[in-house]
Amino acid sequence: MGSTVTNSVTSLFLILLVGVYGRKKEIINQEINKGLTNILINITLPLLIISSFMIDFDIEMKKNVYQTFFFSLITFGITLIISKVLVIPIKGNKRNILNFSNIFTNTGFIGFPLLNAVLGPEGVVYGSTYNIIFNIFVWTYGLMIYKGRNQASSIKDKVLDIFKQPTIIAVLIGLTIMIFSIKIPPVIFTSIKLVGDITGPLSMIVVGVSLLNINFKNILRTGPYIME
Repeated sequence: MGSTVTNSVTSLFLILLVGVYGRKKEIINQEINKGLTNILINITLPLLIISSFMIDFDIEMKKNVYQTFFFSLITFGITLIISKVLVIPIKGNKRNILNFSNIFTNTGFIGFPLLNAVLGPEGVVYGSTYNIIFNIFVWTYGLMIYKGRNQASSIKDKVLDIFKQPTIIAVLIGLTIMIFSIKIPPVIFTSIKLVGDITGPLSMIVVGVSLLNINFKNILRTGPYIME
């Protein structure tokens, strides 16, 4: 298991270097990278999620999915309380920034290829389930951290927008397939899986391109300032 994980992560890292090389040589410019990101978020990642739900689920795996919902809720509830206590000494706007950062980590597209590489389709299913809870919290409590509780109508609109996101729609489709044990024709499954499997390499290339746009010196300079 250890060697499998190491090989999978190493492989993804090497693909990341392809993105770095492509950006360095101007093969992939900002406009192309933006297009690749749109393809990733709106096409390949949703299909990766849907294909992951097309595996044969036994009773134990279905139970695990339901437990993932439950434990995700508990995890966020505990994290909210702990973060609220930790930021009490912090003054001004920094309190909101640190409170948000403590609770909401980056669960963007890079997490799903890692889950798929290390744990396979089952890992993507659990990650997708967690991501629904994450999005609900980030667009409700996360917005309240910055806007306050008086922005109820804005928060309501954002919550409704959550279910318009391609990845969330993909999870809902996948859950429907799982709950009702819908059998997908092999030719459709193969097509969806082939496109979904592009997500891993494509996401690493996008990350590699993006790395060259980060000014690490500025990050190191502003780090101590944030913690003052």
